[in-house]
Amino acid sequence: MHSQYLFLKEKLSALETSLSSSEVFSDSQKRTELSREYAEVKNILEVMGHEDVLSKQKVQAEELLASEDEDLRGMAEADMATLPEQIAALNDRIDEYFTPRDPYDKKDVVIEIRAGTGGDEAALFAGELFRMYSLYAEQMGWKVALVDLNKTEIGGVKEVIAEIHGTDVYRHLKFDGGVHRVQRVPETEKAGRIHTS
Repeated sequence: MHSQYLFLKEKLSALETSLSSSEVFSDSQKRTELSREYAEVKNILEVMGHEDVLSKQKVQAEELLASEDEDLRGMAEADMATLPEQIAALNDRIDEYFTPRDPYDKKDVVIEIRAGTGGDEAALFAGELFRMYSLYAEQMGWKVALVDLNKTEIGGVKEVIAEIHGTDVYRHLKFDGGVHRVQRVPETEKAGRIHTS
């Protein structure tokens, strides 16, 4: 882990130098690529630093488990109940960074959502799907740019096409596709029957 940390520190320093050069400053595409890489390296360094802090806390907690002081032992037991899981999650993120990736993972995506059979209910569901993807994109810090939107009179969506820009968008959305199906009592149903869209 130590050699990986040093490698990333050197890489971050090299990226900072590149980003401050006039050659990169005048090339917006290159600047965007290097900025993304810089943010990614900085993020993984923060994860590694956090993992190191938690690992040291775990070692201290393991030592305190043998303490004769009940309060100290209780705090150590509480730490040992959560620290291993937190450390494992951080190590998974670190391993993921160093695992070879799909070359398309860093790409942006275009999503298309169309209402299928089901009339107004299908359009309402398509609208909810688009809202779901929009909220997910917002949560991930991505930007959504509408290309085309065809709404219905009751607030549904017949068709929507949008671009999603950000870090690793394709990596997170590449398995989303195909037909989405919902069964529910729709807002448009008066008798309370379940519909499939």
